Amino acid sequence: MNEGNQTDDVNVTSVDPADGTEAPAEIASSPEGLEKKPEPLHLKTKPVPAVVTLLGGAVAAIDVFVQQMELKDSLIIILVSMLVFLIAGEIIKLLLDRIEIPNPDAVDVDGNMIQKGKSGTDEESKEGQEASS
Repeated sequence: MNEGNQTDDVNVTSVDPADGTEAPAEIASSPEGLEKKPEPLHLKTKPVPAVVTLLGGAVAAIDVFVQQMELKDSLIIILVSMLVFLIAGEIIKLLLDRIEIPNPDAVDVDGNMIQKGKSGTDEESKEGQEASS
């Protein structure tokens, strides 16, 4: 029983979704001990198809208005142009998704990628092994 300001010590655990085992919360939530390779940044391309579609539709609507077409014809032209620009926007998005920007934390002053966990190059390690034999 608790008296006054005394509290019970509680061991909080969390379940690791990968293998279903329990791990103490302080280990599961702390990034220490887990050495991850820095991942490249990607562009935020989610709104690209919508923007391209809206711009294409606006241009088509202005063109139809300037030419003073009938309502039925103008609506068909605007709909078809918006579908074409939607497909073009999706293609642009796919192309932009392929671009990887190096993580600024993983690049040194000269622009070379920093690789964690490796000391020296492969050639240096081979020379060290040959010298010790």
